[in-house]
Amino acid sequence: MVVEKTRKATKPTKGAKLRRLEGKTRKGATKALRGKVRT
Repeated sequence: MVVEKTRKATKPTKGAKLRRLEGKTRKGATKALRGKVRT
């Protein structure tokens, strides 16, 4: 029988965080353009 190791929580890398934030800002910009059309 082998005792399984406990899982160790890890933090996302700096690059992963930057990529996620970049994606969020892009999505936000496209959604901002979807506003109602003024007549």
